[in-house]
Amino acid sequence: MLIQTGSGKYFAGRWQDALDLYRRARDLFPAHWDAPNAAIADANIAEIPPLDQGRPEDAEASLRSALRTCRAARALNDVAFANFASRRVLARQGNYEQAYAVLDEARAHFASQGARTEVVDADAYRAEVAPARGSAG
Repeated sequence: MLIQTGSGKYFAGRWQDALDLYRRARDLFPAHWDAPNAAIADANIAEIPPLDQGRPEDAEASLRSALRTCRAARALNDVAFANFASRRVLARQGNYEQAYAVLDEARAHFASQGARTEVVDADAYRAEVAPARGSAG
């Protein structure tokens, strides 16, 4: 619930409130108890200051760790979410094909689950990468 509430604050432009909620969520999900949720909270924390303030290299290690943890736990929805965040790092580093690949992986997972909103998100995120690449996608 804290992660979802944090997401609402994030999309409302209240980044500090979102960070506070994500940190509280992380503290409630210690790695030994619920590693995927702890990892996603860390991914959310990594996304705000570094990515939204133009420092993708600061977010890369946290996102890579979140992906590794979620894959090991076979938490596929969380892997797909972490891929959504990872595409921003990859695109800002000029790794457009890899950004498309992680989005395509996330989209395929969400499509197989019937998660239409997340499929639309994946398509929108793909379109977001295209201008940075200098193409239509």
